[in-house]
Order: sequence, then structure tokens, then C-alpha cells
Amino acid sequence: MAELRDRLIAVHSDNLTEANNLQRAQETRDAALKTLHPLVKQARTSLKGLVEDVPGAKALPALLPANSEPQKYLQAANDIAEVWAKVNASDAEPVTIPILVGQETVQVTQAAFVAAVVAFSSAVDTLMTARSAEALGRKTRDSLHKIAKAKLIAYPAAAKARLADGDPLRATIPTFSNG
Repeated sequence: MAELRDRLIAVHSDNLTEANNLQRAQETRDAALKTLHPLVKQARTSLKGLVEDVPGAKALPALLPANSEPQKYLQAANDIAEVWAKVNASDAEPVTIPILVGQETVQVTQAAFVAAVVAFSSAVDTLMTARSAEALGRKTRDSLHKIAKAKLIAYPAAAKARLADGDPLRATIPTFSNG
């Protein structure tokens, strides 16, 4: 029973760490999306007028909301990056897109856009890993709780079996309900 208790203590500690990791991963993903989403919107808008003369680049994806399923959002962002690369390949000078940062307009390159897409992709992967680890940790904890509960429910009968009828210690043995 002491081994089970020690294992439960360790699993509960791991669960806390996994929950914290999950929260940090969600925050990182949200921050990466907050950076990427305005870039996606502006890149799509800026490139739309430039793709007329670029063969194979007319398929700019529809603008997805920021709360879209991450894989679909990433696919759309990667498609925009691909169109941008085609536009840059067909133009003498690489295209930049203007983004308002605070009070200042900044010109964003295709490489900076791709870096934001990669950062979001990495954050999504980290979040998925953290979610899996947290879910597995909860499952492990729950299975250990079931084992502990079964042992606690069986304890009174086992303890009473070791004591003679009429022994005053029998009255001190706690009972546990199944609920």
C-alpha cells in the first residue's frame, strides 16, 4: 500500500507539471497566432492584386478566422507563403507587405512571414504533445485511484479477518463505501 501511495504522490506531482506545461503551450500557441493572423490577412490582401501576372499563383486560399482548426489554418498560411514565393520569383524585387506595429508601418518579407508560420506550427505541435501528455497523466492517475479505492474498500474485511470476534480493535476499523 505504501508503494501505491508513493506512486500516487508522484503521479499527482507529474499531473501538476503536465497541466502547467499545457497552459504554457496554449499561451505560446495563442501568442504565435496573434503574431501570424494579421500577417496572413495582410499578405492575402496584398498578394491578391499581384497574382494576376503570376502563372499558377491565382489560388490564394480564403481567409480563415483565427479560431479555425490549426491544421487548416496552417495549410492556408503555407499556401499564401507559396504564392508569395511565386510572386517574388516572377518579380525583379521581392515583395514586402506593410504591417502596422503600434504607430509604425513595418515592411514584412516573405522569409519573416514563413518564420511566423513555422513558429505557429511549432507551437501547435508542442500544444498537441502537451495535451497528449496531460491526458495520459490523468488516465494514469485515474487508474491508480481505482486500484487505491479497491484496496480501501477491501481493507475493513481483511483487517477484521485478522482479529478475533469481540476484539475491541474491530470497532475501530473504518469502513469505506463504494460511492
